[in-house]
Amino acid sequence: MNTKFTHLPICVLAGLASSVAFAQTYTVIDLSPGPVFSQAFGIDNSGRAVGTATSAVYDGSRFRAIAWDDAVPTIYPPLLGDQDAVAFAGAGSRIAAVSFSTGTLTPHALLIEDGALTSLGDFSPRDINAAGTIVGWAPVTLASGWVARQACVHSGGSLSLLPGLGGTHSMGLAVNAHGDAVGSAHLAGEMHTHAVLWSDGAAHDLGTLGGLDSQAMDVNDARQVTGHAQTASGRPHAFIFQVALNGSVTSRQDLGSLGGNMSYGRAINNQGMVVGTSDDRAFLWDGSQMLDLNDLIDPASGWVLRAANGINDSGEIVGVGTHHGWPAAFMLVHGCLADVNHDGTLNFFDVQTFLNWFSSGDLRADFIADGTLNFFDVQRFLSLFSAGCP
Repeated sequence: MNTKFTHLPICVLAGLASSVAFAQTYTVIDLSPGPVFSQAFGIDNSGRAVGTATSAVYDGSRFRAIAWDDAVPTIYPPLLGDQDAVAFAGAGSRIAAVSFSTGTLTPHALLIEDGALTSLGDFSPRDINAAGTIVGWAPVTLASGWVARQACVHSGGSLSLLPGLGGTHSMGLAVNAHGDAVGSAHLAGEMHTHAVLWSDGAAHDLGTLGGLDSQAMDVNDARQVTGHAQTASGRPHAFIFQVALNGSVTSRQDLGSLGGNMSYGRAINNQGMVVGTSDDRAFLWDGSQMLDLNDLIDPASGWVLRAANGINDSGEIVGVGTHHGWPAAFMLVHGCLADVNHDGTLNFFDVQTFLNWFSSGDLRADFIADGTLNFFDVQRFLSLFSAGCP
C-alpha cells in the first residue's frame, strides 16, 4: 500500500482535489457485523437500529437478534431451547424481538432491556412504543385443529387478543405513541386481507386503493398509516391513509412507484415521510414525491439499496441492500462523506482523521470502494472536501 501522500502538507493535498464537485443527501453506514447476511428492520429516535444477522459462526447459520448503537452491533441469543432470534423494533432502553425454532408453530416473545433478556409469553412481537406497549400476533388453535395467527397487544404485563374483520387470521405490525395499532386481517371467507387499525380494542377496516387487498405496516402519532394496497388494476402501491379518531379514513394517497408496477410502504415518521421498496429499489416519500434512495447516496459507495424498512423523526433510515454484491443491513444518515468525524463541519480534523485512516491501512479511507488504498482515494476525499456539505 502506498501511503506517501500522508506526508504531504495539507495545502499540497488540497491541490490534488478534482475539480468535479460532488455532494450527496445521505451517507451510507454499513451495519453488517462482518461477512454475514444482515437486515435492519427499525430505528428509534435515539438512532438505535435493530434487526437480525446470521453467519456460520452462529451455530450453523442461525438467526440472531441484533442492535446497533452508533453503528456498533450487539448480538443477542434466542431464549433457552430456541434456535433463532430476530429483533423487530426498539424504543428507548427496550427492544422487542421474537425467539423461535425453524419449523415450529409457536413463537416466543423476547424483551431485551439494558442487555437483559425476558420471556413475555407465546406470541410474536412486531413493534413497541415508548410506554412499553407491544403489538404482534399469537398462535390460536381453532376448533378445526388448525392454528391461526391472531393480532395481539401486550401491555401492563398481560396479553390480549385483538378482534379481526370476520376472518380467522390477523396480524398486528405497528403501534404509535397513543397505543393505536395497525396491521392486517382476513375478511370473512378468508379470500382477502385488508389493512386494519385497532383503537381502544376496536378494529377498523381501512380499505384499499380500489383493489381487493391491502396491508398496513406502520402508523405515526398523527394517525397517518402506510403500507400497500391493490389499485383497481390489481397492482400493489404504497399508500398514506389519514385516519380520524373514530377510525374512519379521511384521505387516501397513492404514492405510486419508481416507474415500475409495484411499491410497498414499510415505515412512516411523524413528519409524514415514508420509506419502503419499489421494483427492488429502496424509496423515500418526502411529502411530495417518491425518490429512489440510490440517487441520494455516493454512486461510488458500492451499495445498491433494495428495501428501506425504518425511518425515525430525524430522517435516519435503515434497511437492507447489497454492498459489492453482498446482502447487508444499512443505515442512512444526513451529512456528507468528507465529514469523517461526524461533527457537522468540514475542517482540518476531517483531513487529519482521513490521513490517520489512510496511513494505518484502515479501509474506511477506501473512498472509491475498490478494496485498496491508493492515490485515487486521496483524490476522491479531497474532491468531496472541497465541494463541501449540502
